[in-house]
Amino acid sequence: MKTAKRNMLALFLILGINNVFGQLGTVAAVVTKPGFTIGLNGIYGLPMNDFKSGYKYGVGGEVYGGIGWGKTFIIATIGYNSYTGQNSATPKLTIIPVKAGIKQMFMINRLFIQADAGMASVKSIGDAEVQFAFGGGVGVRLVGIEVGAYYDNFKSGEATANSLLFKAGYNFTL
Repeated sequence: MKTAKRNMLALFLILGINNVFGQLGTVAAVVTKPGFTIGLNGIYGLPMNDFKSGYKYGVGGEVYGGIGWGKTFIIATIGYNSYTGQNSATPKLTIIPVKAGIKQMFMINRLFIQADAGMASVKSIGDAEVQFAFGGGVGVRLVGIEVGAYYDNFKSGEATANSLLFKAGYNFTL
């Protein structure tokens, strides 16, 4: 009788341990290792609303890097944008944004949405002012090439300046 109880106990222990390790395997399949992303974009900006009355267009670039799990990345970005005035009396406007945000990938890591916020050094004449900046956009990635449209907003003096940015560049993700 003791042997039968021991055998039953051993069988339950083996089945229980097997079930626990099976569950751990399922959890491990859901939890992914961290991924890393770095990238570089060229930017063409179209001023909108009141900002459009003073400036024609902007050109610039940005570099970014981030860490993520699965399809979600936390991104840090630094850029440079220069806007050309509507006429020779309007000085060039230079913006250097430093932002942090989130990037979410969809559809087999081809489509993405991104939103970020931070500070921007804004300079037209004289000293640069540090202003709050934020934005968001959508894009597509194919074989490392990313193309997207992005709404960008920052303060310029007392006014809010917003523009539609078109970005194209290279992204490397591990």
